[in-house]
Amino acid sequence: MEYIEEECPLCDRISKFYFVDHDNRKFYRCEYCTDFQVYINVEDILRNSTDTLKRQLSKASHESPHDKVLAIGDGKVVSNIFRTFDFEVAV
Repeated sequence: MEYIEEECPLCDRISKFYFVDHDNRKFYRCEYCTDFQVYINVEDILRNSTDTLKRQLSKASHESPHDKVLAIGDGKVVSNIFRTFDFEVAV
């Protein structure tokens, strides 16, 4: 696994990510937002979303159980706003 440096889509600070799920998701490791995943098909939507939503998602990542990872996807990928499986949200 090779980490790539990139701005965090939630807080715009420098973070690292690597691809998972056959390159369908990015697993981010951000010192501020902690660990979370973003489905590739919503990355642009997330980057252009409101600061309020980004702060909410960052907070959700911080508050996720230590054995769960926030996964940010869309309604087609995630059936509910929050699910216990990998702690997913839809944007």
